[in-house]
Amino acid sequence: MIDAFERLERSAMSTFPDLINFRVAKLNGFRLVFAHVAPIFFERGIAKPETKEISRLSVEPCEGESLIVTVSKSRSLRSSLKH
Repeated sequence: MIDAFERLERSAMSTFPDLINFRVAKLNGFRLVFAHVAPIFFERGIAKPETKEISRLSVEPCEGESLIVTVSKSRSLRSSLKH
C-alpha cells in the first residue's frame, strides 16, 4: 500500500517530472484559507456547488499558526533561472 507521502510525491512528479529533493517541511506563521473560486473545477466537473466545494486553498499570514507542506526543487526551473 502506498502511504500519503508517496502519493503526494507521485502527484507532484506527474505535474513536474523533473522534481528533486521532495520532502515535508513546516511553514510557521501561516494558515490555510479557502479563498479563490477555481473555474477549472467547474470545467472538469469536480466542483460541488451544493456543498460549496468550489474554491482553492491559499495561505495567509497568521501569527502562531503553522502548516505542514511539501517542498522540492525543479531541475528545469533552476537551469532557466541561470540564463
